[in-house]
Amino acid sequence: LLRTLLRAPGGFFKLAQPFKSSAGARFNDRFTLRVALGTGTVEWTLLLDATRPDAPPDLVFDEGTQGLLQDVRYAELQGIIEWNVARPTALLRLLEELRARLIEAARLDVLAF
Repeated sequence: LLRTLLRAPGGFFKLAQPFKSSAGARFNDRFTLRVALGTGTVEWTLLLDATRPDAPPDLVFDEGTQGLLQDVRYAELQGIIEWNVARPTALLRLLEELRARLIEAARLDVLAF
């Protein structure tokens, strides 16, 4: 999942600050995720579950993103509904969906201004 994300064309997503959520975790399951938007970036926290690697990730958004995505229900995202850890593009598709929704929300926010 992470390899596909890092090799995705466009370079919209960068991982940083990997660490394990607990001493017993088999792999790094916490990351800072930098998401390219226009000429800037936003930072989200990507939370994988080392004890349940097949579970979809959780994301913690920065304050600005959280405000723009306040109407998005995580369980209703297509990337969550179709989550399958065996599919190498599952994480990339979920993040692309969230990025697209963020861009659209920002566009609507500007138009409403």
